[in-house]
Amino acid sequence: VVIGVGVVVLISQAYRISFNYDSRTLEDYKQASAVLDQKVNNILGYSQTPVVVLTDSQDMEREVVRQLEARKAARGKESTIDFVGALEDLVPRQQPEKQAVLEAIRARLEKLDPERLPEDTRVALARALNMSKAKPFTQAELPASVRHQFESLDGSTGGVVLVYAGGGVSLSDGEGTRRFSKEVRGLQMPDGSQVSAAGEALILADILDMVSREGPRILAAAVLSVLAAMWLTLGKLRTALICMVPTLLSVAGLVGLMALLDLQFNYLNIMVLPVLVGTTVDAGVHLVQRLGEPGADFISVYAETGRAITGGLLTSAIGFVALVLAKHPGLNSIGDLANLGFGLNLVIVLLGFPSLLLLVERWRRKHGATAEEPAPGA
Repeated sequence: VVIGVGVVVLISQAYRISFNYDSRTLEDYKQASAVLDQKVNNILGYSQTPVVVLTDSQDMEREVVRQLEARKAARGKESTIDFVGALEDLVPRQQPEKQAVLEAIRARLEKLDPERLPEDTRVALARALNMSKAKPFTQAELPASVRHQFESLDGSTGGVVLVYAGGGVSLSDGEGTRRFSKEVRGLQMPDGSQVSAAGEALILADILDMVSREGPRILAAAVLSVLAAMWLTLGKLRTALICMVPTLLSVAGLVGLMALLDLQFNYLNIMVLPVLVGTTVDAGVHLVQRLGEPGADFISVYAETGRAITGGLLTSAIGFVALVLAKHPGLNSIGDLANLGFGLNLVIVLLGFPSLLLLVERWRRKHGATAEEPAPGA
């Protein structure tokens, strides 16, 4: 009864569990390079890791920039796009008109007498005069190091558009990355074709989408596959279902326990759930099968099988202890979750489940179960 109430309490808290989309919690961000990278991002105000849209022509490049700018304007403060960069943006438009303005500025500045100005103002005046002498230029005159960011290495024609995330969105934040991914994908060109951005951030978004979409299916497939395997080997569906009870209660209780301990799922430790289904089901099978043997004594069977079950679960847990000791938060989360699952399963399969089987056996004997009937769970 105590174990049952405890499991019910844990399961009742399962609704509070959440998924951690921040990939920074899975990496070691104490390294000097990672700390410096974050400082640079804070200074610039955006991540230095843009996503890229490849286009077949300069006209398509301009259309991509136009559509992305339109999406950014439509979403306003909710937009995840900080700015969009293309090679064309590096060459000012209406250069002849702007040159006329610069020449007018230079003409006014040349009337000033530097000798009558403070020392610091003289330096600023000289710099302004030099800048006002700027002449119109084309893309071909841009520095090669700048052009290479927007050109293909093989020299083929086309365009490259760089899209930087902004609006407080960190590319290490999976939820923000997923919103950013939706905003920069699916650009419809006038000719009917579609182009999409590509980059590390979008790969992460695809992984998170796949985990959230496939995770429940994989867990269900693992449970059904294990159930089918036990049905095939044990010969009876009823026996297979009884053997699955400790495992299913352990997994459900683990989710509630995580909520109470303020632990979260992430795209690494979510894999522990199907692993627990496959590794913890053995305990229930051994216990039920031994008790189903003719003339089996509960106390002797429980004493012998209990030691074997404990040894099996402990050796499995020890294998995951190595992940707990690793200097990697992502691996630590896998080890922590697995060992919590093994510990909870150990309590259920050594205390709660045998007690339930014993109560069922006593109830059947009390109500006239015949000697020919198999023991509980058989």
